[in-house]
Amino acid sequence: MWRLLVIATALGACGPRAPVGLRAPASPPVAEVAAAPVAAPADAPRAVPAVVAPAYPSVPSGIVMSRLPTPHKDAARPTPPIDAVDDARRLVGRRDPRPPLVAALAWSAALTQRPAPEVADAAALVAWAQAAGAWRAVPAIAPGDLIVFDRAVGGARASLIAVALGRDARGVVEVLYLGAGVVRRGWFDVTRPALRRDRAGRVVNTPLRHNRDQPPRGTHFLAGELFAGAISTAPR
Repeated sequence: MWRLLVIATALGACGPRAPVGLRAPASPPVAEVAAAPVAAPADAPRAVPAVVAPAYPSVPSGIVMSRLPTPHKDAARPTPPIDAVDDARRLVGRRDPRPPLVAALAWSAALTQRPAPEVADAAALVAWAQAAGAWRAVPAIAPGDLIVFDRAVGGARASLIAVALGRDARGVVEVLYLGAGVVRRGWFDVTRPALRRDRAGRVVNTPLRHNRDQPPRGTHFLAGELFAGAISTAPR
């Protein structure tokens, strides 16, 4: 009897057995068990992809970007000598460190091959011209003659002195002057002082004011409106 009890106790310790003729299900292979993803902490820093700025701004297809010369942005350098009107035109856009009156007198002397009057300021230049009989109420046409404009800078008289480069068949005078340290070119016609362009679209009068020195609303600002007189350095 006691032998039966020992056998029964041993069988109970071994646990349940599969029925005879059936195989117990095998455990899944280790490789087939996928590890559950581990969530990152909420405050963990995230990697940000690097953004590389393009070397040139993107433009629509078919548009070619070009960079035009900008001599007015270059450092001021000594102005090259001029011997003719075409040389003077090539100065447009260049920076010039000289005072506007000094530059105008130098250009006039170069184009006329005559020494410029030695004056301290524009008022003295006008006084010299009136005393020497060189003052003209109409624009001169000889290259190198000096053109005086009133109220072009700061509303003052004789505030801008330009140099005449010539007059075309329409009577429009071409001038060269220095404004805000940059060589500029303009046109004017005293017979049509308030006209910007003619019917053909050609320039008649250009604005002489630049940068923030703009006239109040309703006041004159075209070159023909600001013309005060011309000075000829040729001997009488």
